[in-house]
Amino acid sequence: MSIPGLPQGSTDPIGYIETLLSQAGLNAKLFLKLMLDRRVKKRYKILIPMVVYLYLKKGKDIIPDSIPVLGQLDDIAVVALGLTTFFKKVPPEVIQEHLKALSKEKVPRTT
Repeated sequence: MSIPGLPQGSTDPIGYIETLLSQAGLNAKLFLKLMLDRRVKKRYKILIPMVVYLYLKKGKDIIPDSIPVLGQLDDIAVVALGLTTFFKKVPPEVIQEHLKALSKEKVPRTT
């Protein structure tokens, strides 16, 4: 089973973040669908997003936001870790079902 944004066996954190960002739209849609799915345990729907939110809201970063670019990387890493943790807690068959449905959605054309 492949979790979106999480390369199998990867130990490269920069590559992981690049992959996650390149699939940000898919991951956001999947996250929202999973938050509405009754098969996903409520404790994961509440606890994981709350921890990410509190870290971002508190303002005490690992790397201060006043440092350009690097200051935002820790925020991105926390969101990535939160998404990854959330996706790992969801039953794989539920993720696959939603990914299949998302792949069938029409992509709006821009001309």
